[in-house]
Amino acid sequence: MWKLNAALYNLKENGTYDKLYNKWFQVYEQRDFMDKYGFVLLISVLGFLFLLLFLLLLHLRIKVVKSRLTQSENLYRLLVQSQRDVVLNLTKNGTILYASPSFCTLVNKKADKTLSKFF
Repeated sequence: MWKLNAALYNLKENGTYDKLYNKWFQVYEQRDFMDKYGFVLLISVLGFLFLLLFLLLLHLRIKVVKSRLTQSENLYRLLVQSQRDVVLNLTKNGTILYASPSFCTLVNKKADKTLSKFF
């Protein structure tokens, strides 16, 4: 019996015992799903949550920028339409894209009659 204990002690000392134990008994001591994939699952869930947070913040930022753009366009439109100077927006070949009300009054034509005409 002492020879068996001595041999077992030698196997434990040089690491062979652990290799044999894992080879033979690992079938009975399998790790569950969370032990194997818990870290990957955690990283995936955190990545998904960060993506959702990013998309939510991006959506809110777009709403703010659109609101500011609408306000700016309304102020510009009010400025152009209320001034007494003639304002025309022309293409390179001279087609009228926009004519201010003062221009329409000056040439005595309605705005829809002056658009898409050559100046």
